[in-house]
Amino acid sequence: MLKQEANKISLESLEDYVAFFDGVIKHSPDHILIYDTSFKLFYASTVLKNHFKEFFDIDNPIGLDVFKDHPFQIYDLKKDYFNRVLKGEVLEFEQSFPFGDTFVYTLVSMRPVLSSSGKILGIYVANKDITRFKEVSQKLKEGEATLKAVLDATPDGIYALDKDLNIIAINQKAIKDFSSGGYQVKTHDSLHDKVEADKLKRWGEVYFNKVFDGEEVIYEGLLDQADGSTQYVYNKYRPVYDEKGNIIAILEFSRNITESVEQKKIIREQIEDLDLKNKELNEYIDSNLQLENFAYIASHDLKAPLRSVVSFAHLLKKKIYADLDDKAKEYLDIVVQSSENMQILINDLLTYSRVKTEEIKLKELDLNALFNRIQIELDQEIAERNATLNIPKNLGIITADESLLIQLLSNLIRNGLKFVTAEQQPIITIKINEKNRFWEFAVEDNGIGIDKSNFDKIFGTFEKLHSNDIYEGTGLGLTICKRIVEKHNGRMKVKSTLGKGSTFSFTLQKDYG
Repeated sequence: MLKQEANKISLESLEDYVAFFDGVIKHSPDHILIYDTSFKLFYASTVLKNHFKEFFDIDNPIGLDVFKDHPFQIYDLKKDYFNRVLKGEVLEFEQSFPFGDTFVYTLVSMRPVLSSSGKILGIYVANKDITRFKEVSQKLKEGEATLKAVLDATPDGIYALDKDLNIIAINQKAIKDFSSGGYQVKTHDSLHDKVEADKLKRWGEVYFNKVFDGEEVIYEGLLDQADGSTQYVYNKYRPVYDEKGNIIAILEFSRNITESVEQKKIIREQIEDLDLKNKELNEYIDSNLQLENFAYIASHDLKAPLRSVVSFAHLLKKKIYADLDDKAKEYLDIVVQSSENMQILINDLLTYSRVKTEEIKLKELDLNALFNRIQIELDQEIAERNATLNIPKNLGIITADESLLIQLLSNLIRNGLKFVTAEQQPIITIKINEKNRFWEFAVEDNGIGIDKSNFDKIFGTFEKLHSNDIYEGTGLGLTICKRIVEKHNGRMKVKSTLGKGSTFSFTLQKDYG
């Protein structure tokens, strides 16, 4: 426009040029400068003169050399640009320079000033302040980068399609999902170029067309993969509206829920299995309760007649044993031994039933006195085995059922005395620790030990690891111990090494309030 106006009037000098265009450029919001061919400032717009006055205390910048005089050095102007303009080039570029604690950004336009005859008279430079624009652009870039990072970090695949099914935006997960389905896509790709026509038509009918009509579509089901496998997905398609309410795009969220579906299936199967086991357990409990009641009644009713059998067997042995032949003696010995074993079994069955059914009788117990009593009761057995029983001193007061606790500790100590080799001297050590909410007891022995595979088995009813020929017993001792511990809201466990001994530990609750 300026060049067209200049061609109508004879402009043969910079003075003519400035005089003609001053009214146009002096009030321009841009910083306008005109340099002569020796790179000295010939003209500055009013805005620029005010700038020189305000920031550099220069009343009149006219005549300053752009490459020699202050303050042009801070602008890092390139002489090559000026020389190129003097040869007729038009340049446009961005430039930044320090301003206080920050930077100012400008868009610089440089072009030759031509006379009417086409002679280059000087250099026209317009500086447009784009600092705010750059700041906004930078924030937008940072926001876009942050948004992209967030979208790429999300476990969901997310992409947007315009009405022509071009990909407007897509995150890394969606790119990966497309790739798993056999399609390599990126932003700006058209699905028409990537997906088979018949499949794309089906997608359109099932999803895209409905969404462009304003519906929100959800698909949950199996999706075939390029490798022949299938994945369970949850896809949600929703319309995107402009400010006028027109639908301009589709936004799709895709989540692979295969693992979740499989976990739900496993949980469902486990619940069904638990229901079955619970039913079996209830049946077992009913059966077991009936059995326990029967065991209690039977053992209680058998106790008196069996005591008579044992008594008469001993009387027979005492009265006529010497007159019997060897075979008869063997038979009588078997009757005596069997009746005594039966008596032990019945006593254990009664104890087992009482522990299960009778109410616990709690009271404060002095552990020192309790262990003195146990040691007295077991004194003969300890002496017979030449055993050592180590009990700590200065023990405290606990709350428990006295008879049950004596039964528990006596059973564990007796096991330590019994389960040793013939040549071994039993050493049994009691350890007691007071915790915040419970007492912890441990009974250690140096006996034959237990294989780890039998740790759970030994607490079962009538479970014996050895025959009566080797170690006598009913298989109820540890079962009774475990029930006593559970009656005190405690837990019982065992640690053992074959050939080195076992440690039975248990806890007893401190506060029963």
